[in-house]
Order: sequence, then C-alpha cells, then structure tokens
Amino acid sequence: MERKPSFFPEFKGFVSGVVGAWCGVIVGQPFDIVKVRLQNSGGSAWVTLKTLLQNEGFFALWKGSLPPLIGLGLGNSISFGINENAKRIISSHNKPGEILSLNQHATCGIIAGFSRAFITCPVENVRIRIQIQGRIDPRGDPIYKGSVDCFLTILKNHGIVGLYKGFYMTMMRELIGMTMLFTIFQWSGRNIFGTTNVTTKELSVWKIMVCGGVAGYAYWIGFPFDVLKSKIQSDSYANPKYKNLRECVRLTYKEFGMAGYFKGFVPCILRAFPVNAAVLTGFEVTMSLFGRTYK
Repeated sequence: MERKPSFFPEFKGFVSGVVGAWCGVIVGQPFDIVKVRLQNSGGSAWVTLKTLLQNEGFFALWKGSLPPLIGLGLGNSISFGINENAKRIISSHNKPGEILSLNQHATCGIIAGFSRAFITCPVENVRIRIQIQGRIDPRGDPIYKGSVDCFLTILKNHGIVGLYKGFYMTMMRELIGMTMLFTIFQWSGRNIFGTTNVTTKELSVWKIMVCGGVAGYAYWIGFPFDVLKSKIQSDSYANPKYKNLRECVRLTYKEFGMAGYFKGFVPCILRAFPVNAAVLTGFEVTMSLFGRTYK
C-alpha cells in the first residue's frame, strides 16, 4: 500500500525535547556563566570561576537558571519536535525501509534552527543580563530582582524589540549550530559505531552519549556569532557601547584582534561534550519510551 505523508504534528519530539533541555541546563549552567563573564570582561576561566565562587558562593554557578529551564525547555521542545516531525515527513517520501541521508538530516536541522532562534534570543537576553549584573550598574540600567522582573522591565521599557536584542547573531548561530548538531549526531553513529540511526534501539546509552558529545563540539563551529550575540545582549540599554552590529564587530577586533571573537571558547568547548551528551541522551531515552514510526 502506498504511504501517504502525514503533516499532522506528533508531539513525542516536543515532550522529549523538554526533558533533554533540562538535562543540559543542569549540567551546563556552571560552564555557561563562566563563558558569559569571560566574553564580557576577559581574564582566564580559572580566575573567573574562583572569583565567582569566593564572592557569590557555590550556587551562583546556577545563577540565571530559571530562564533556560523555561526558555530552553521551550526552545528544545520546538526545535527537537520540529526536527522529529520534519524527519517523519521527509522519511515518508523515501523508499520503504530507506533511512534518512545525512543531507536530509541537515535539512531538518536548518528548519529546527530557524524555529529555535525565536525562542532562545529573548531567553538568553534575560539570562545574560542576570548573570552579569552586580549590586550597582554604573551604566544607568536598572538592577533586576530576578529573571521575571528582568523580562517584564525590558518589555515595559523597550518592547518586543528590546527582548529580541541580538536576534540576527542568534539566528546565525542556531542555523549553523542545529544543522551541525543533528547531522554530526547521526554521522557519529554511522562512522564511529557503524549504526544506521542513533537511537536506543541500535545503540546503548553510553554510545549515544558519545555521539551527543561529538555533535556538541560541531554545534560551536559558529562560536564567533555567539560572542557577538553575548556582547550585544549584555550591552547597556541606557548607554550602549555598540550602536549596531557593525560597531560591535569593529570594536571587538580593535580591542582584541581575531582572538576577541573566541573569548570564552575554553569553558564553552569544555561544556559542549557533557551538556550535549546529556541533552541528546535525555532526548533519545525519552523518545525510546514513545517509539518512532520512521527511520
């Protein structure tokens, strides 16, 4: 019987994406706060971590976790859910039993990355502002009581445009990152472990973790976009240092040279393996409980 593609969304991937995101936030938030502070103030990762622990305590490593728990949970839900549905629809046009090619996985990743940027941009804007603020802001910006207060204050004072500050760089990072993440995840399973698809049916959990970690490294090929995004999103609303993206690119190069576009890379790349291993393993284990109807 000829198969007909179904465009009605399945919600397995959306639910599994939330679980994966929460796993990633718990593992990755300590790395992320160090990365953000390095991108904005410089220094070494070790000194930044030591200063943070001495001045703000151990649990400051998870400072600003509420926005990513909510926002990345939603972002992952949408991106992973859309990716799964795109795979299901594209697979329905393949021959019976034919697995998705890496090019098809890349196409699904592009679709997922595009959708994800609309969620992650305002979430990361709020998270970054909470992570970098001190007791006094000499730039004239308000001191936010927490993530919700930050979100509402920005919305009140600067509208939707204010929440989406840094959107273009976020979009570039997500388009490149999610395409690489999903493609290299499958590539790793096929080339490292000789499987056809990275699922719990074909690979054990530890092998999925390895594939997820390798894919995590691939995600950060667009790291300079993340640096520029963080600089723009941490910039003052009241007295901005950067008038526009071009100015941010120019001043970053003027101050630090090419190295300026890779500030915070060490904690980021150290974070990439464990975080994405957690995200993709959490996702795949949850998906295995639901089951897939495509290859």
